[in-house]
Amino acid sequence: LANALFFNNQFSSAEGEFLTATKINPFLEFPYFSLAAYYLYQKINRPEDAIAAYNTVLTIDNKSAKAYTRKCAAYLNQGDTTNALGACKNATTLDDQFAEAWKWQGQVLYNRRDYEDALTSFKKCRDLEDDSVAKKEITPQDRLPECWYLGGLAYYTLDDGRNHYCEQYALKLFNEVLTFSKNAQVVRLTSAGFQGCASVNPNLQQPTPVPPTATLRPPIT
Repeated sequence: LANALFFNNQFSSAEGEFLTATKINPFLEFPYFSLAAYYLYQKINRPEDAIAAYNTVLTIDNKSAKAYTRKCAAYLNQGDTTNALGACKNATTLDDQFAEAWKWQGQVLYNRRDYEDALTSFKKCRDLEDDSVAKKEITPQDRLPECWYLGGLAYYTLDDGRNHYCEQYALKLFNEVLTFSKNAQVVRLTSAGFQGCASVNPNLQQPTPVPPTATLRPPIT
């Protein structure tokens, strides 16, 4: 009922039903995730309430890597990279096989301009995603593209013209992500990455400045 009201833009009524759902059985986790997703919706934009919902999940299960990951994403979209990093590190410590946690940890580190550590997180994410594809748990198109194009942007940023990070690493990641994602933001930032690498090696493309950071909204579900 809450989702039906939400998709019909009856936001106030939807919130009431989401809250009712959390009270029917306070120890079920999924209604709190749904409530948090509601608060993170762009037209609602109440990340502090989403974080409170994730904290409630953590009182039910203090080892919920998913709750810590979503909490990390909510903090990041508030611009609070300190609390975001703490939440993501909790998630990756609790479950080092959770690719989404590594993706968000990489994004936090990227936005903090800790590019070397961001590359480590993105590499872990890519390895887990490729392993899931190999096991047929997900399709190639289901992979998390941020782990590719933000990894490429990090390599570009670290390229000093002598270490050849663009040629050795960044371009490979940019090319690969375009084989499985045609999302407009992916294409835009990847294109910026290609052009940014051209500022290091003009033989690649005409140079165009690359965005210094990439901020993305957390997932809705």
